[in-house]
Amino acid sequence: GSPALELADGRWLMLYKNEGHCDDTCFEALYKMRQTRQMVGREMERLQRVFLHGETVPDRVVLEGEHPGLKTITDKRLASLLDAKRPGDAPPGGIYLIDPLSNLVMYFPPDLDPRDMVDDMKHLHSVLTLSKGSRKPKRRLETPTKTQSEVLTALGHRIDDGGVLHSVAA
Repeated sequence: GSPALELADGRWLMLYKNEGHCDDTCFEALYKMRQTRQMVGREMERLQRVFLHGETVPDRVVLEGEHPGLKTITDKRLASLLDAKRPGDAPPGGIYLIDPLSNLVMYFPPDLDPRDMVDDMKHLHSVLTLSKGSRKPKRRLETPTKTQSEVLTALGHRIDDGGVLHSVAA
C-alpha cells in the first residue's frame, strides 16, 4: 500500500502534493492545511495532514517548527493517481481529502479559504451500514452540499437516493 494510507491509522487524510521545491505557494498550502485542521476543533485528532513531495526533500527543520504533526512522504504512484483523479478543470496545487477507508473524497482548489474547507468537511459525514442479509457494508453519506456534489462527480463518484456512494466507471 501507499505510505500515505499507512499514516491514516483510521483517520481522514488532508494531503497536499508538490513535486518541486517548496516555494511560497507550497508553504501557503501547508499553512492552509494547518489552519483548517485547527479550525475543525475537537475533531482535529481525526484528521492527519500529509505533504506528498517529489524527489526534492523539504527542509524538515522548518516543517517541524512551523507545522508540527505534518507527515512528509514521497510516493510516485500515489502522485500519479492523484493527478489523474483531480477534476479536469481544477487547478493543481490544491488539497485532497481522503477518508479512513482510503477513498478520495474531495479536492479543494488552492484558492479556497480554510473556513470554506472546514464548512464542506463538517457537512460530509459518512457511516458504514450493513443491510439485513448482506455481508458487505455500504458507505452512506449525509446529503452533500452543492459544492461537494460537484467535486464528488468530478472525482468519479455519485450518491444514489439512499445516500450510498458509488464509483462511476470511467
